[in-house]
Amino acid sequence: MGLFLPTDWKYDTSQEKAGSFLLGLAIGKMWFVNSKTGERLALKYRAVSLNLGAGPPVQASWSHAADPSHGVGNVTVASGKYFGSLSFPCRGYVLSLSGTVGLLAEQHQGTGALTMILFGLDPVFAGVRIVGSGHAVFPGAGAGGGVAVFEHA
Repeated sequence: MGLFLPTDWKYDTSQEKAGSFLLGLAIGKMWFVNSKTGERLALKYRAVSLNLGAGPPVQASWSHAADPSHGVGNVTVASGKYFGSLSFPCRGYVLSLSGTVGLLAEQHQGTGALTMILFGLDPVFAGVRIVGSGHAVFPGAGAGGGVAVFEHA
């Protein structure tokens, strides 16, 4: 894949609604901010994934933009490639490790996840790692991977 270098783009926040029964489906939005120019980038996405884990075979989860989340480092970009508003629409990959204690009161986050978003299919041109929390109906833990479509929100 080559060398990936940090950009001035930082993950800001996201929101998502997801459900799974063997296959996972998710729709959401994510926001990025360029720390040098102040430019904001809002993306919407749809993803389909295959998930493996412990817990019920069915799950519903959601997160709000106000739920705690942050990027682990800046968005990285492949050498000679670009990340910004002209990069979209595109397809990409979503890889995730998550755990949940199940449905809690709305003010509490019962789900935690480490997610890697890779923009571009062949080749991947950029990526970002995200740690976040949200809400889910059932307890469980798992890992998943899938493909997504990213567009301007």
